[in-house]
Amino acid sequence: MENWKIRILVSIISVLIAGKVFSQDIVPQWVTDKAGAYPDSQWLAVVVEGNSRKSAETAAMNALARAFNTSLSTINNANQSFSNTVTEMAGKKAIDSTQSQEFSQKLTQTSNVSGLIGVETDFWQGLDKKTWFFIARMNRRECASQYHRLMAENEKNIVSLLSDAETVSGTLDAYSRQSFALNIATANDNFQSIAHVLLPSMDKKFSYGNADAIRALLLKTAAAITIYVDKVEGDTNGRIEKAFTTFFTDRGFKTGDKNNAKYLLTASFSSEESDFGAAQTNKYINYTLDALLSDKEGSEVFSYLGEDRKGHKTLQQARQMVMRSVENSITDSEEDGFAKNFEDYLSSLL
Repeated sequence: MENWKIRILVSIISVLIAGKVFSQDIVPQWVTDKAGAYPDSQWLAVVVEGNSRKSAETAAMNALARAFNTSLSTINNANQSFSNTVTEMAGKKAIDSTQSQEFSQKLTQTSNVSGLIGVETDFWQGLDKKTWFFIARMNRRECASQYHRLMAENEKNIVSLLSDAETVSGTLDAYSRQSFALNIATANDNFQSIAHVLLPSMDKKFSYGNADAIRALLLKTAAAITIYVDKVEGDTNGRIEKAFTTFFTDRGFKTGDKNNAKYLLTASFSSEESDFGAAQTNKYINYTLDALLSDKEGSEVFSYLGEDRKGHKTLQQARQMVMRSVENSITDSEEDGFAKNFEDYLSSLL
C-alpha cells in the first residue's frame, strides 16, 4: 500500500480511538441532571453511586424497591409465590395463563435483579476511576401497562373460579377454587400497588374487590364445612388426632360435630423397632401413618399413606422423634407429608 494511504488510514484510526476515549470522559446527563434526562412525569428513576459497579447496582435496586414502599426481598418473595401459582395454573381448565406465564418468566429470570418488570439500567465509571454511577429506571406508562394487562387476565380467572365455586358451594371443591382465587388475588394486590406508584391515573378497581374480600369468602366457606377427626388408632396421648384437628381448624374448617360433618377423617398409626444387629449403636423405629378422608355417604375423597424411619441412641428419644416427625408431616405443607398431599389434592379439583 502506498505511504500516503497508510498515513490516512492511521490518521482515521487515531481519530476513532481518540473519539472513544473522549466519549468515556463525557459525563452522562443522568449523572448530573436526572430530571432533565428522565423527567419524573414519564420515568421513575433512581441514581446511586458506589465504589464498584456491583455495589452501585445493588444500592440502585434497593433504592428502586423503596420507591414502591417495599424491599427487594419482599418483592422477590411475592414473585416466587406468584411463580408457584402460575405453575399450578398450567393445564387447569378454564384458566388462561398466557400473560402470567410470560410475566413469571420475566420476574424470575436470573438477570432480573430488581424483581420488577421493565427496568432499564445504565452505569458509568466516574472520571476519578474509583466511583461508579448506576441508574435504574422504569417508563411509567409502558411498565404500568404491562402490569395492568397481567392484572386483567388474573381478574378474569378469579371471577371464573369464584363463579365455579358457587355451583359446588359447601364442598371442598368450592374451597379449592376460592383458595386458588385467593392466591391469584394476593398477587394482583401486589401488582396493583406497583402499578399505582408508576401511574396512579391508570388505577382500576377489581370486580371481585381484593384479596381480603376473597379471604373472607374462603373462611365463610370453610366455616360451613365440618371435617370430623375420629380417634386415631395407635395414637400416643391423642397427639396425632390433635395434629389433624389443628391442620383443619387452621384453615377455617370446623371439626367438632360428627353428626353434622360433611367429611370424616379416619387414621391409624403403627411403629416397630428395626434390628440392625449389635454393631449398630443407634435404635431405629419404622413407622406408618395411614389416613382416609371420606364424605358422609362413606365414599373415599382423599387418602394418604406415609412411611419413614427415625433413629437415636435411645428408644425413648427415637420414639419422640417419630412422633414429632408425624406431627410435622400432618401440619407442615413444606414437608412431603399429609399436609402437602392434601393441598395437592385440593389443587387437583380445579
